[in-house]
Parts: sequence; C-alpha cells; structure tokens
Amino acid sequence: MVRYINIATITGIGQNSGKTTFACWLINYLTNKEYVVGAIKISPHLKHADHNQLVFSDNNLFISEENNTSTGKDSAKFRQAGAEKVYFAVCTDNNILKALSLIRDYNSNIDFWVIESGGVNKYIIPGLKVKMLGDSIVERTSNEYKEISFNDLSDINNGVIPEEIELFINHNTNNTDDKF
Repeated sequence: MVRYINIATITGIGQNSGKTTFACWLINYLTNKEYVVGAIKISPHLKHADHNQLVFSDNNLFISEENNTSTGKDSAKFRQAGAEKVYFAVCTDNNILKALSLIRDYNSNIDFWVIESGGVNKYIIPGLKVKMLGDSIVERTSNEYKEISFNDLSDINNGVIPEEIELFINHNTNNTDDKF
C-alpha cells in the first residue's frame, strides 16, 4: 500500500450517510485556509460517467473532469465547495490505483486531495480517513478512522473542528514527503 499524507478519504454506509456533505465541508474549510484542493469521486457504476468531459477512457476505467457546477452531481458540489480540480472516476476497485496515478499525472499544484470512495482505502494509506455514519449507530470497526455522524456535522458547522482535521493539515504543511 502507498501512503499519501495529503489525501483525505471519505467512506460511508450507503447513500445519505453524509459523505458528500462532509467532503464539501472539508473542501470549503481547506480552501478558506487558502490551500489548493482537488477532489475525486470514485464509483464502480458506469451509468454515472460523463462521457462529454472524459480525460481518460479504456475498457474498465473512465475519468471525467468536472467543470460544470450546475449538474447536481456530487462532483459538481465539490466544485461549488471550492475544489480547484475535480475528477469523477468510474472503475472497479482493481483499477483505483491506475485512476489515481493518471489523475496525479494531470496535476502538480494541489495541496490537499479529498477522495470519496468506498474502495480506495484498500490501496492507499491516507493522511485522514473518515467514515460517515449518517444518523445510524454503527459498531466501531477500527481505530484508524475518524467516525463522523450527522450530529458531528452540526458541531462542525458551529465551529467545532475535529482534532484529526487540524493534525492532518499541520502534518502536511510541515512535511514534503509522501504527497500525492
């Protein structure tokens, strides 16, 4: 597995768990601190691919760059939140590293990356790993995740910033190794 300290991964259980809401909050928070942020949404579902904005395509991997903020898609919401570059990758888990490698080759000026994906943590070790719980109670499966619920989101919106986020930012500003 590869370690990228400037990547925050966001996973969750099903739809409406708060993944995109938290990703947008984090993007906005980082851009307000004047960092350049990139965002990636990775999905195995081909029906969501935007073939009009493709930057890469082969049999099992499609990567689109999101430039439109009015589609209502998660990737458009990332742009609205302030991400400089936003990509939507459609691939199976076994092509995630290839997708990330291709996206990295297109970009060199991004300070932080926010990735929403169910499978990315199988292949990389991010600097911040968040698992969204929605409003359900889920048994904690690992101490390596910062688990956040909808209740935590309201705390965040009221200015209570989880310590892990500040550590993530500070670690990256003081370290040049292991960056995506």
